[in-house]
Amino acid sequence: MNRNNWKFIVVIVLIFILSAMLFNVDLPSSNDESSVTLIVKSKYGSKWEMISAGAQAAANEYGTELSILAPDYERDFVAQKSLVESAGSMTNNAVIIAPIIFSEMQETMSTLAAQGVPVMSIASGQEATGVYSSLSTNYIEVGKLLGQSLEKSIGSSGKIIIMATRNDEEAVLLKLTSLSTYIEEKTTIDIVDILYTPNDPLSVERVLEDYLKEEEINGIVALDDVSTIGVGKTMEKTGKDIYTCGSNIYEDDLYLLEEGFVDQAVVENFFAIGYLAVENSVSKLKDKGAFSHKLISAYVISKDNMYDEDIQKIIFPIK
Repeated sequence: MNRNNWKFIVVIVLIFILSAMLFNVDLPSSNDESSVTLIVKSKYGSKWEMISAGAQAAANEYGTELSILAPDYERDFVAQKSLVESAGSMTNNAVIIAPIIFSEMQETMSTLAAQGVPVMSIASGQEATGVYSSLSTNYIEVGKLLGQSLEKSIGSSGKIIIMATRNDEEAVLLKLTSLSTYIEEKTTIDIVDILYTPNDPLSVERVLEDYLKEEEINGIVALDDVSTIGVGKTMEKTGKDIYTCGSNIYEDDLYLLEEGFVDQAVVENFFAIGYLAVENSVSKLKDKGAFSHKLISAYVISKDNMYDEDIQKIIFPIK
């Protein structure tokens, strides 16, 4: 290339730069690139699929790169901690974490935040310290709604059992505490047993079927999605007329609600949690402000309202 051609190219570049300065044209810059990493508890399950769907919807809307990571096994805290530490090493990256064990992850989250990484905690039921933001379902409200649904259906007396599949998860413990408090303060309902089972519907069915052969009860409250499905399928299989109130039910298992095998369910808006978490992270990265703590309300659904437009948005994931 001769000298005249080089001069021509230099002049064109200078004109472009000066035009951009005069007319406030935004030039591309690698420093403007930002991304969000969402680390959930598992790759599988309606709850995490809903959160991930909400997060992806927000990422698409705000034009942000989103990475969704999870251990292969929902109880693999060591693997999740490793994912968190690796995500924190990325530049211009915000990290959203749904901790498997909140108390154990607290130090890791605080350390990451102290290094200048915008860290947000979600779906733990507790407000994390050291991070800039926490977002979760109001699990105290969920427990109260379960108690109110129970009282409205069986009255202020009777015998019930409570079922759950994760007795050491913070969300389940918060729901249980709130539900037990409501029953104790507002009713004379007798909590006969609290049954914990392995984390699959078939195990719930087996435990409950054996239990019902020996005990007569008026109601069953399930504190998570797996136990809700297991209880509903037990009612379908045995034909027993026992009031059942669950916590979360989605898509493939909605027939249990429609057919009355589960009478009511308190459903958490997981899609909104994912969406708001990414929206908040993007706002934080762009220095546009961000909320520090927010609780998402839950909804009571039954066959009477399950096809309402607002409820449909909560129980059907958007792909």
